[in-house]
Amino acid sequence: MWDRCDAIPLDVSLRACAGGLPNTELGLRLPGPAPGDQDAEGADGADGPLPGEGPPEDRPVPVPVLEIEPEWLATWARLVTGTGGGWLPAAALLTDTDGLAARCAAAPRTPEDDDPLAPDERVRNFRAAASPAARLLASHLALAPLTLDVMEKVKKAVLPRLGPLPLAEVLLSGLLERPAPAAAGFTGFAFRDGVRNQLLGGLGRGELFRALQGVSAVAAKVIGARPDLLPRYLAAPDGPVDDRLTPAERELAAAAHPALLALGRPYSRLAQKVRVLVDPPPSPPETDDRSDLPGVRTKGETMSGSAPDTERLTSSTPAGAPPSGPPQENGAAPDGPPGSAPDQSPAGAPPGGAVRAPGSVPLPNANFTGREEHLRMLRSYLTEGRRAAVLPQALYGLGGVGKTQLAIEYIRRYAEEYELVWWVRAEQPAVIRTSLSALGSTLGIEGPDVDGVVDKVISALASGFPVKRWLLVLDNALGPEDVMPYIPHMVGVPGGAGHVIITSRDGGWADQVSALKVDVFTREESIEFLRRRDTTMTGEDASRLADALGDLPLAIEQAAAWQVNSGVQVEEYLGLLASRRSEVFAEPMTVGGAESVAAVWQVSMDSLRARNAGALELLRLLAFFGPEPVPLSLLHNARLLSLPAALSRTVKEPLNRARAIRDIGRYSLLTIDNRAGTVQLHRLVRSVLQDGLDAATAESTAHLAHLLLSAHDPGDPEMLRNWEQYTEILPHVETSGMLECQDPDVCHTVLNVVRYLLARGDFRSGVELARRALKEWRRGLGPDDLRTINLVRLLGAAQRSLGRLDEARELNADALRRLRATVGEEHEDTLNLAGGVAADLRACGNFREALELDEDTYAKSVRVFGTDDPNTLMAGHNYAVSLRLSGRFTEARELDRKVWQVRAMVLGATARSTLFTVNNLARDMRECGEYAEARTLQEQTVATYRQYYGETHPHTLRAIKNLSVSCRKAGDYERGLELAVLVLDHYRRTAGDRHPDALAALTNLGNDLRMTGDLQAAGQRGAEAHQGYREVLGEHHPYTYLAALNHAVTLRALGEHPRAHRLDQDTATGIAGTLWADHPWVLLSRANLATDLARLGNH
Repeated sequence: MWDRCDAIPLDVSLRACAGGLPNTELGLRLPGPAPGDQDAEGADGADGPLPGEGPPEDRPVPVPVLEIEPEWLATWARLVTGTGGGWLPAAALLTDTDGLAARCAAAPRTPEDDDPLAPDERVRNFRAAASPAARLLASHLALAPLTLDVMEKVKKAVLPRLGPLPLAEVLLSGLLERPAPAAAGFTGFAFRDGVRNQLLGGLGRGELFRALQGVSAVAAKVIGARPDLLPRYLAAPDGPVDDRLTPAERELAAAAHPALLALGRPYSRLAQKVRVLVDPPPSPPETDDRSDLPGVRTKGETMSGSAPDTERLTSSTPAGAPPSGPPQENGAAPDGPPGSAPDQSPAGAPPGGAVRAPGSVPLPNANFTGREEHLRMLRSYLTEGRRAAVLPQALYGLGGVGKTQLAIEYIRRYAEEYELVWWVRAEQPAVIRTSLSALGSTLGIEGPDVDGVVDKVISALASGFPVKRWLLVLDNALGPEDVMPYIPHMVGVPGGAGHVIITSRDGGWADQVSALKVDVFTREESIEFLRRRDTTMTGEDASRLADALGDLPLAIEQAAAWQVNSGVQVEEYLGLLASRRSEVFAEPMTVGGAESVAAVWQVSMDSLRARNAGALELLRLLAFFGPEPVPLSLLHNARLLSLPAALSRTVKEPLNRARAIRDIGRYSLLTIDNRAGTVQLHRLVRSVLQDGLDAATAESTAHLAHLLLSAHDPGDPEMLRNWEQYTEILPHVETSGMLECQDPDVCHTVLNVVRYLLARGDFRSGVELARRALKEWRRGLGPDDLRTINLVRLLGAAQRSLGRLDEARELNADALRRLRATVGEEHEDTLNLAGGVAADLRACGNFREALELDEDTYAKSVRVFGTDDPNTLMAGHNYAVSLRLSGRFTEARELDRKVWQVRAMVLGATARSTLFTVNNLARDMRECGEYAEARTLQEQTVATYRQYYGETHPHTLRAIKNLSVSCRKAGDYERGLELAVLVLDHYRRTAGDRHPDALAALTNLGNDLRMTGDLQAAGQRGAEAHQGYREVLGEHHPYTYLAALNHAVTLRALGEHPRAHRLDQDTATGIAGTLWADHPWVLLSRANLATDLARLGNH
């Protein structure tokens, strides 16, 4: 849209070397000089000035331009805070000493630019360039007074999820102009000549009616008009109108007038009455003053002007029938403006007095909410091609999702298009025949018996006599084989249209007719419904209630009725659901005579038992998994288990299992996803099934679900090929009750799922699951049980990975004491946990004790397990880490190389443990001075991590950080800087600024900036890293001292020798008391201090 403004931003690159810089000190790269412009500094891609230098006089100053979108704001925030670390893509206006730079100025307007366009051409140009959202908004604004407040509220109502851009498109579209000077003080807009009518011509008749209702309600509230004014007129278009209108109501009525004309009979007569109310008596031509209604009408168009071009805006109200509902499209010609030809009945419309039999149709639901897409698709399926043939359309889905309500709402909206609408309860063939026989009486058809009448009714509907346009609804139908004989087949009847809607829980309809699956509400629809019923309910409470009820419309309706009629609050109702669920679901509906939630599904379950008893047993078993999809592959493992006889025959034999799933699906009691190979039960169906079992049966069935989940455990979470199965198990671990189960195999699977989360890098989820399991196991198994201890070890590792070092140290130290006291020093679990305690010691800066513990653990592991055992390899890996941190680089390299070779052979080159070790081997090689070799190995390691684990896995980020250092050591400073910026950005977004890994990445970035010559930025990053380490790890941690050493190097490069000397002196004193005398970092601190003294002249 910038091309419609007087200032056009350019795509540029910006760079901030520090936070809070003025625009004059931002680095600037331009896309290249515009023809005829003078070359500006930076146009060739050179860096902008460093902070403090100031730009050259002829250098443009960038002014960033933002869209209110997350990615735009994120870039701007990095620029303002100086955390981008490099060049950032941006849009900017350029300014110079004369104001806006020439390359950003729009081309001067010419007289040709002001030539008026015809309204149709102006609207056609807008629609060609505008977004779909802007086109929709413009057509709705054509129904409203055009004050800015009204326009914003209409935008919010029509496009609630979008930002201000669609409205901006309309404002800049050229469709609008400011009102005439006579409307002084008015701050709104007016459509240009003829534009409003062109916009209205793009709406269908029914769509126009609904839009007029919605927009007028919004506008009335904004401008202070009566909100029921237009709805009252629309409900009784032939009734009287109020001639005492306020100015605001005159505005509202005037804005609606073109739409009323477009709607045709009988609303065109209403339009004439409105015109008289809002237009004063005709004045002489030279005094065309409309200042009383500014911004409402199209400029230059009186209320008696021509109606819009409305080829799609057609009348559908039959002759002699009252306009009881909104008008709809049916292909008939529209009414003309006042004075045009008289009303004509549409082709195919019934004569006056045609029978509609409204008494056979349930009353509409005043609280019907959402389902617009379903209604649109249903309408499309039934009317596609305007064929004169029966097009049965099935609505199928779980009981309680609102299939019947959807059919009733369709009738409410479109009944006027039919001569006959008939509702049939189709639960049983006998009931269908009775209902069709009653229709025969309505149509004047007689016969010797019920079957004879039914046959004649079906023949009459198929032939189009006595009615050509009819809608037959078969509600709550059985399977196709029971109902298809009663569906008429109209073919080749001129002007005829016979439509059939079927609602059913039987998914078999999808194989027989055009079918639309109806699912639960979206969360937004649930919230809207609840708050419509209870206007005092907050959105948060409505969301909590909807979540507890699984967004099932019937349950949502029941909850809303309870609250409205009994005053039960959300918190109390949720408590009832938790403690007395079966009673709540068994409660009958308080309105409309609808069945209770439990009763609705019990019918389906009874039918399933009669058809396939084994299928019902399988359904009950599935109810004890979680509410997430259940992989059917889980059931393959049932052959390994001892099952009850009825369930065994169903589950263990693949053909019987497939038949059972099919039969359950027929009653829509579960959702079958053949592509994913899963089935899923609605959470309330699960609840009803569980509540229907006695305590002993429920307990044994739940345990069987636990055993099936455990049998699906592939056994090694480290292996990538097993991750898919753990992903399938994970959603059911807690919701199935596995955490409370003490079966050894089930506990082992829980441990493996936690290990899987850690291997995947999802440490937070690992902590949450481990904490909840630990609470249950300490109570059920005891704190000294080996399963409990192993869970503690995994929890400690996850806490350490999240930077929660104190929690990890306390957990592991206590568990190690328990293991040594119960199973001894050389037990496998004791040695494994000792490695975790050593890692805690290293993380807390106690390198000496960590080295001693790792050395002892490795020696014991070699003696107990042998050199190539996985436990020994893990101990060797940990020992090598301690060797490297102790400055024994050669020993660390040789041990890491040995561990890597064995792990690659046993576990594979892409296993997480193997890559972890080879990453450390590259660090060892770098510390030994093998810079080129270390970089080559690390490039390969990073490529493997990215391929198998993704860009953002914590171990991938650690490997990239390691590669950044290797590039710098090998002399490739630019590559090192690029990687350092990348990894720091990831750490900050995923782990936070104060995570130890983020601080290490910040230190590396400071070093890379120093080596690439950006000393100011390097100094800032180094100071941030040093301060961060002091706050997170403490003053005397070795990493804090190391960050100080790096920062002092930058201070010397900046010429700040006294500051560098003070920092190095403090560091050399402190680190000597933390590490041993010959440690490389201690020696480095002394060398740096000597350099400071030399620079200060103290030789």
